Amino acid sequence: MFEIKKIESLNLKFINSLENFLDKSIIENDLYHFSNCDKLYNREDYVDDSHPTIPLNKCELSKFENSQILLDMENIIEFLKLQYDAKIIWMNVFYPHSTLPFHMDFTKNRHILSLNSDERFFNYECFETKSQNNHSTILELNDKLKIDNLDNFNKEFLLRQNTRIINLESKSVYSFGDTIHTFVNGSDKIRAAFVFEF
Repeated sequence: MFEIKKIESLNLKFINSLENFLDKSIIENDLYHFSNCDKLYNREDYVDDSHPTIPLNKCELSKFENSQILLDMENIIEFLKLQYDAKIIWMNVFYPHSTLPFHMDFTKNRHILSLNSDERFFNYECFETKSQNNHSTILELNDKLKIDNLDNFNKEFLLRQNTRIINLESKSVYSFGDTIHTFVNGSDKIRAAFVFEF
């Protein structure tokens, strides 16, 4: 079982630049309260049929029309390809007060490069055994997860057995996958991360 576990911290100019942009961006439009996932790279020898690969200039962060952040993203993608031999790379953007549903990623060797951090960037894990009904647990947790009442959800979540909530450090790589988990942005700023497999 792979819990969310820190692998390394990175101090690279292009990652620092992107972190700075994300932390200073202010979203005032309520229409932006959603999460987004763009597949930006798929190695030729790796078959993945879930989504098409999109060009960087069409990704979610391209909406900000900032050429520097696109260059920073391009540098990060090249870094992940060289450093980790990444075979697939996504960019996840969580606008303020948005979430993904609880889910599991079995045997994917999946990792996340957390670009920025905040005390309201929550990462939930539920450690269920193989004999338990994970599907029912996922449905139950997704039904209870309400972005407008995260503090109450957090209290109830931690009362369950085998659960934890952590905050990922900025500019850090974590492994994750074989647990029931989700990532939530309960803050007023943009949260972003690269997800990749190798």
